[in-house]
This record gives sequence, C-alpha cells and structure tokens, in this order.
Amino acid sequence: MKKYIILAGIIFTSCSTVRVQEQIVQDFIKEKNLKNNPNTSPAYLIEESGPRAKSLEYYEMAYADKNLPAGKKRIEVLPGNFKSWPIDENQLSQLKERNKTGLSEGWNVNDFNSLDIPIINRKDLESEIARQVLPLTSSGNIISRPIVTADGKYALFYYYSFLSMSSIAKKVCLAEKDRNKWIIIAEFYDPNVFH
Repeated sequence: MKKYIILAGIIFTSCSTVRVQEQIVQDFIKEKNLKNNPNTSPAYLIEESGPRAKSLEYYEMAYADKNLPAGKKRIEVLPGNFKSWPIDENQLSQLKERNKTGLSEGWNVNDFNSLDIPIINRKDLESEIARQVLPLTSSGNIISRPIVTADGKYALFYYYSFLSMSSIAKKVCLAEKDRNKWIIIAEFYDPNVFH
C-alpha cells in the first residue's frame, strides 16, 4: 500500500510540474506575442527544447558577476537596472541538485491542454520553408522546460528564436508568478555569442 501512495505522489507531482511548465510557456508566448507577430509569422514551438542546464549556468554566472562593471560581466542582464536577484546561491544550489536528471527535454502536444502556436520538429520546419510550403517569415521558437523554484514563485528557462535566414541571441529568461500569470522580469545573455 505504501508503494502505491508513493507512486501516486510521484505521478501527481509530475502532472503538477507539467501544468506549471505549460502555463509558463503559454504566458511567455502571449507576452512575446509570438502568435500574432506579423514579422515572424507563423510561429512554431520547436519540439526539441533548449538545454535546461543553460538556464542555471547563465543565471549562476550573472549572479556571480553582478557587482562587476558593464563590459566585464560574462553574462549581461536586461533590464540593466536589474537588482533584485530572487534566486540566491543556496536556492541555486538546490535547483542544480534537483535538476541533475529530470523530465524529457522535448515538447509534444500532450504537454499542453492547448497551445497558441503549433509544435513542429525543427528539421520539418526547415524543410517546409525550403520547399516554400511555409513562408520565409516562419519562426521557430526553442524553449527549454522551465526550472521552477521550490516556492513556485520564479522560473528560469532557455529561449532562442530563429527565422530561415537569421536568429536572435540565445538567452535565459527569469519569470515571476504574479497573481496567476508568469511575467518575464529579467533576461540573461552571453554578449560574446552571436548566431
């Protein structure tokens, strides 16, 4: 009986985690207006998600360099006046330990009750654009599975968007839960990496 209770707890936690991740991704897609942006339309969520480890890596470097002058930091932060740092060294260590292994790194339609943009494999998207089935303005959006703090107030995730001929900088987003919505409060990026 004890095994069934433990198994039920694991399943409930897993389902709850997926629902939180779904809400974070949905809120991000709405905040960035990915569905209705005429410059990058149609927009797709790429099935192969970004690396979760980058989320913690970028935040950790930015946190360590927070008191360095501009131009000396390994990871830059937007907005430039960001000072709150809601995830401290102890919480970061706990998040790293909790996320050594974990959920699948990819997305599929079963991860969402609904999604404002369709999910597609990156190779399929590139092939459809090359064959001119989809317009050149079609964008692929790579979003890692979010890493959520133990208190459920903050989440980190990796984000990268590309068009057939260009891409934007890869970055990590820090989201805060405000009422029942996740809002991006900071973005972290490596100023030395251009893609």
